[in-house]
Amino acid sequence: IAQIRRFSPSEAAEFVSERDKAREEFLAAKLGVDPGDVSQYDMVINTSQMGVEASAQLVAMAAREKQEYLRSQGMA
Repeated sequence: IAQIRRFSPSEAAEFVSERDKAREEFLAAKLGVDPGDVSQYDMVINTSQMGVEASAQLVAMAAREKQEYLRSQGMA
């Protein structure tokens, strides 16, 4: 963010913090959800640790497995 928007590190941190807070408020007001509630997520991936390509492969594999499971349970 700092490089793209030409912010100082502290300005970038403040920008991200404000954006995250606005996103949380939107989700709570419009959808009635708490983004911090991990029970709402099927998967969380730290792409900075896995890389984009490996993360995409992991998501695709998980989606196929979930679809297969739902079919086996008569839910899809």
